[in-house]
Amino acid sequence: MYEATVIAAVATGAMPGSVGVIRISGKETFSVVEKVFFPVDGRKKLSEAAGYTALYGRIMDGDEVIDDGIALVFREPRSFTGENTVELSLHGGRYVLLRAMEALIRAGARQAGPGEFTKRAFLNGKMDLTAAAAVMETVSARGEMQLREAGARRRGEMFRKISALRERITELCAHAAAWCDFPDEDVEELTGERALEELEEIQNGISRMTACAHEGISVAEGVRAVICGRPNVGKSTVMNLLSREERSIVTPVAGTTRDVVESAVNVKGITLLLADTAGIRETADPVEKLGVERSKSRAEDAAFLLGVFDVSAEPEEDDILLLESMAGRPGLILLNKKDLGIDPGWKETVEKTGLEYVTVSASDSGSRETVADGILAALSVTGEELDGGILATARELEAAQRALSAAEDAIAAVKAGYTPDLMAVCLEDALSALGEITGETASESVIEKVFENFCVGK
Repeated sequence: MYEATVIAAVATGAMPGSVGVIRISGKETFSVVEKVFFPVDGRKKLSEAAGYTALYGRIMDGDEVIDDGIALVFREPRSFTGENTVELSLHGGRYVLLRAMEALIRAGARQAGPGEFTKRAFLNGKMDLTAAAAVMETVSARGEMQLREAGARRRGEMFRKISALRERITELCAHAAAWCDFPDEDVEELTGERALEELEEIQNGISRMTACAHEGISVAEGVRAVICGRPNVGKSTVMNLLSREERSIVTPVAGTTRDVVESAVNVKGITLLLADTAGIRETADPVEKLGVERSKSRAEDAAFLLGVFDVSAEPEEDDILLLESMAGRPGLILLNKKDLGIDPGWKETVEKTGLEYVTVSASDSGSRETVADGILAALSVTGEELDGGILATARELEAAQRALSAAEDAIAAVKAGYTPDLMAVCLEDALSALGEITGETASESVIEKVFENFCVGK
């Protein structure tokens, strides 16, 4: 169980609304809230109310009535946090909520930290670490795919996958230990062939998880993408096309965009953290030159490149250099301005790169669908794995890769003819790494890292 202090926080948004909710949780929640909330009929205290019931009453600070409201009662362990919990629903004015919070703190509660309610739910065994992280993903979801992915993780789909793998590993380690330590007992021999069969299934299970991680991370965290290209090829038009608003200034004058323009863009359920950059070219203008340098820096750091090219004119040297720099990196080539005609030199030039490309006219809003489909194809995102639970953070992927490496070491040990106890040592490393994902073997610092970006009240 988590520490016994009672915590409280406003669980609704910062803007005034018709209803505001204050959440209070902890072993002594009822004794704290009873100093602030008084049922209007005076016949029943919160501490006497059954779980999952509501009482109407007044929220008071001493002898002063702050507001009327409703108290929802949840009893441990059948609550979100696993502790006694009360949710006070009152009018959603900022001052009303502030006064109610001040009264609760004087009554013995303390202000909850970011994500502390969900952290208590995790520490009290109500959810694993993947489900806990998915709570904030749900709150911040910006598209259908992210909501689906977070929902599956909150329902425990990822935990069940990892638990099944950990159970197989534990059984194999136990078999190896029993066979090595109790040779005189009737323990089935663990042959190399039998061990390899089990190990390869474990390895394949972890491999399937890591293979889908790119999609999960792209959906959960968004993709840092940069639009790059020569001046006046239509980069800003592409930015406006994808963002569905005039984010970038568009003029016929080359070099109009001189700084990075950014926007979070939803592309068929994937969030692109999109940056429109200055056109890359040699220039004597000191201001434009600074913009070009920033463009190059952002392109180098981007996880995805949208290279824009004017297909109506023959490829220039700067176009070729950009195409070469995109080789081997996640990205999509946009051959723009097809409405002005297509220069024959582009087909061979682009096909040499082996990169995905689409031919569009970005000034036509109907091209958005073509560009969006091209982006999803280039990212290899289908959404097919999201409902079954998927790795969704770089931390989880790194731990899964360590587990995979440990499983591979165990296979190598068996093939080399070593005794099963060495295989078991390798598998213990895999077991620990997988446990870091679910939180079963995660360090305190890892747990703190997961919750540090949560909002207060969740």
